Amino acid sequence: MPFVIDFGGVLTIPKLTLAYSFRFRNWSGTKFVTDNYDRESDYYKMLSEENLTIASQYRQVYQARAGLEYLMEFNENFGISLRSGVAIFPAPDGDRHGDRTIISAGLGIPIGENMMMDAAFLSTSWSKQSSDVYTPYGAMEDVLSNRILVNVSYLFSRN
Repeated sequence: MPFVIDFGGVLTIPKLTLAYSFRFRNWSGTKFVTDNYDRESDYYKMLSEENLTIASQYRQVYQARAGLEYLMEFNENFGISLRSGVAIFPAPDGDRHGDRTIISAGLGIPIGENMMMDAAFLSTSWSKQSSDVYTPYGAMEDVLSNRILVNVSYLFSRN
């Protein structure tokens, strides 16, 4: 696994919450364990070669995420949470076209006393190099993935 350091925080003021996080991930430090193999074995040589490839082709990346939630109160017993966020995930191989950006928006609605419905829209975009029989030299594709997520939760009381 690559070396990872996370840092994040939350700022809360009445009705508004801002959350953020940063992650450092050293993909180039990922290694196959070779301790269990004899140095002359084919497995040891193959895994050692893969470790050199990983170290030379992958990089350190800094990921960032931020989100915002606003509580729209209608009375003291009912309110809707409005949420938005953004996340940036750089490609581990240094190919800027592989960087992914996620933009989200959603809401949380209470259903009765002990239930909550959450819905979110996520839009993810990135570019990728692809080739097939029709484009043997490859083509750069801009990819956009849109998803809607819905969740219903039951909140157990502490009585």
